[in-house]
Amino acid sequence: MSESERDIAAPISSELESRVDRAREWLLLDGNRLVVGLLPLSILFSYILRTATVTERTAAAIPFTTPEQEQ
Repeated sequence: MSESERDIAAPISSELESRVDRAREWLLLDGNRLVVGLLPLSILFSYILRTATVTERTAAAIPFTTPEQEQ
């Protein structure tokens, strides 16, 4: 590579490095935003799933009746 080519390539490579650094920064910020944004939905989904599981395991096969009604 000649000296003139190096002089031209130096600003391009530093600009490219700064763009890469900015892209990495945005990706990290967007990743954190994604986690923070999806956290409430995941908690809500876990409560709904837990409620459905408990309801399924404790559901009675027959309607609720008192002992007096069964006799």
